[in-house]
Amino acid sequence: MNARRNAKPWRALALRLAAGGVVTIAGIVITVPSVRAETIFVSPAGNDAHDGLAPAIGPGPSGPVRTLARAQTIARMRRTGPPGGPSGALGIELAGGTYRLERAVVLASTDSGSPGSPLRIYGATGARVVMSGGLPIAGWAESQSGELATKLNLAAFGGTCPSQLFVNGARRFRPRLPKSGTFAIAAPGGPDLASAATPPRFIARPGDLPDGFGVWPGGQTGTEIVIIDAWTASRLRVSGYSATTNMLDLQGEFRGRKSRVIFEPGMPYFIENQPAARLDPGQWQCSAETAELRYRPAAGEDAGTLTVVAPTLQSLLEVRGTADAPVHDITIENIAFENAGWTLPAAGWAAMQSEIGLPAAIQTENCRSITFRSISLAHIGAQGIAIGKGCQDVEVADSILVDLGGGGIQIGSAQRKPAKGSDWEGGVYFRAPTSNIRVLRNTLRSLGRIHLAGTGIWVGQADHVMIIGNHIADLYYTGISVGWIWNDELSPIHHNLVADNRIENFGQGVLSDMGGIYTLGRQDGTVVRGNLIANGSARTYGGWGLYADRGSTGIAFTGNIVGKTSSEPMFVHEAGVLSISGNYRQGNKADTLTCPSPAPAARGGAPGSTYACTFSDE
Repeated sequence: MNARRNAKPWRALALRLAAGGVVTIAGIVITVPSVRAETIFVSPAGNDAHDGLAPAIGPGPSGPVRTLARAQTIARMRRTGPPGGPSGALGIELAGGTYRLERAVVLASTDSGSPGSPLRIYGATGARVVMSGGLPIAGWAESQSGELATKLNLAAFGGTCPSQLFVNGARRFRPRLPKSGTFAIAAPGGPDLASAATPPRFIARPGDLPDGFGVWPGGQTGTEIVIIDAWTASRLRVSGYSATTNMLDLQGEFRGRKSRVIFEPGMPYFIENQPAARLDPGQWQCSAETAELRYRPAAGEDAGTLTVVAPTLQSLLEVRGTADAPVHDITIENIAFENAGWTLPAAGWAAMQSEIGLPAAIQTENCRSITFRSISLAHIGAQGIAIGKGCQDVEVADSILVDLGGGGIQIGSAQRKPAKGSDWEGGVYFRAPTSNIRVLRNTLRSLGRIHLAGTGIWVGQADHVMIIGNHIADLYYTGISVGWIWNDELSPIHHNLVADNRIENFGQGVLSDMGGIYTLGRQDGTVVRGNLIANGSARTYGGWGLYADRGSTGIAFTGNIVGKTSSEPMFVHEAGVLSISGNYRQGNKADTLTCPSPAPAARGGAPGSTYACTFSDE
């Protein structure tokens, strides 16, 4: 029998059953109702063998599926299936509960909806739906010292120890030296630190580091160091230490101001994950040699009821189209994305500004008409959301991003200079622009928990971006940053709006050279209006409310209110022609403004032109 030939009648029969109508099988006439259900149901208690057409398990194959991946497959089949398919919006409804992800959810062009029939992926009304990239940790045994210990399967974490741990929904940290504040570099460690043949090294102050510092059993290099410069915070591994000379040898790249690699006396640093014989309450540590995880419960925690999660994924959701086939017409709503990790690479981590280059828990590229509404991100190892090149008409609204390792929302390309054959060769527009992006009424707080220079909302090469009505608080660097060109030449950054946002508690004395709102490069038609900025403080200098940095041109600053900051309400640095008017200072300790007049001709100022630079006391 030719199985391929005989499959065709059954395929036709299946199409007729799906479409409904009258069907004759073995001489029996059967009336089949049209199946036009427009919702696919998913539940942690479901089964991927079910049809997904009912929220509760019924007879036969009826009932919810278990995974979003299976629901996506059913949705694709329905969109490409016979007549009688979805006539309106197609929905994937997730019942309440936690969905443990073994890999990131990927939305490709084949998942796309259409303007008349979008795909909506959403949590059921009143339910808490969690997409988790974390692995629950159990099997704890309590020692006489009060610490808990358990064995890990390190294969789940890529063969090494996890770098983040969350207990009862709160981030916990590894041992730190000093316990608060920072140490200071005593002196550089060699004459030729810029040479690739010379590992980065410096001399610590006598007495700062304890006896036996830097020694992990089995040759592990688990001790990490964070070195802070004005606007950067590099993270490297400690590869050696001499108690005789106080010399620290490091593994990785250090990047400070202007990408310099020279350590300077007094530069602050701190140490994480030094081997500890005894943990403080709320601390944890993992040994890759023994695959043992230790944790000392914090005050009020019951060892028998702890919920402990370690992330195994760094990305939770990827919206990945291509230039020829973008992902489009999809809404993600009422879903919590939690527990994404990040592990320090062997080469260390060093960003030149704003921690640009870190991965994001939600990543998008080549997309159209994508909406994130009433979602949340929490307990993330790196960035929150990245809206990348080729994405247009994207909205993030009414959402909460909290406890992130890096920054909150990143928009556009981070390409710094024109390069032949790249997306931008020096003209005004990208071939794959990031455009028409809306970030509305979101809350972003507790950012930069690992990567100190994370920015609340960052806009690189992008145009027609609207950042309106957001609340950004508790971070160590800039609140909102717009622009990524260091001169006033034409650029693909233009007609952006930053309005009615509240930015507070930024800087916090950790980094320097920052602003509540920071601009960079030429951005014709950009407006910064009606924002409230307060409680900004820098380590050494800066901490301005508004900061128009190098090349800022074509921007209007109007109607903003700047409260207490460690420096002036506004600083203008090597900018072009700006409009600065109708702004107010409120309880600011600085009485002066650094707004040069006239605008320098080299930066686009016509003879006799001025900055309309006024700040009134409110």
